[in-house]
Amino acid sequence: MKKVIMLLLASTLILGACGKSDEKAALQKDIDKLQKENKSLKATQNKLKKDKEQKQKQVDELQNEVKDKVATESIKQKSDSKSQEEDKKKTAAEDKKAESDSTKNQQSTKAQPKENGAQPSKEQPKNNTAQPAKEQPKKDASQPAKDKTTH
Repeated sequence: MKKVIMLLLASTLILGACGKSDEKAALQKDIDKLQKENKSLKATQNKLKKDKEQKQKQVDELQNEVKDKVATESIKQKSDSKSQEEDKKKTAAEDKKAESDSTKNQQSTKAQPKENGAQPSKEQPKNNTAQPAKEQPKKDASQPAKDKTTH
């Protein structure tokens, strides 16, 4: 019986040693394969980092362009609004002047027939209304309102 047990023990040791050497070679191959894959992944990672940095630079440049354009647009709008206010003031002054001129002309035409002793003619209008004010140019509704906020 001792001989059988010794024989079984010896055979398991021999078979175990042979199997371990195969496992070791397989594991070494797996390690080499994983190292190659790791190198390729690191190269891909570096490439993606470079792309990300390049895209970030482009985003920064575009944001600066947008800020510059928004600044110039706001300056244009301010100058346009100032010029519109000045135009309103000028037209209001011209309207007042035209109104006063028209009332003077109407008064002088009424006064002339009285001086000559004649009756005022019926052709003169009874309505002493001044000339209508000039219409202000309306903003183009097709242009969308510009948002001054920046993101």
